[in-house]
Amino acid sequence: KEEHFEVEWFHAYSKYPAGYGINTYDGPNGNYKGNVDGSYPYGIFARKDGYTDIGQNTWVKEEHFNVR
Repeated sequence: KEEHFEVEWFHAYSKYPAGYGINTYDGPNGNYKGNVDGSYPYGIFARKDGYTDIGQNTWVKEEHFNVR
């Protein structure tokens, strides 16, 4: 028998104004990949060692975001 349940996804909200560039990396403590502007909340796929995976192997330092 299948059961239905609700999943509560967390999102990362930038602590800075939209347009402020936040560096992205290819993994926790990984290589610089580019940046995001923080103009909208990012879905969270993983968290590790102070970094948050916001999808497509793009990691950001969690210290720059509020997670809720």
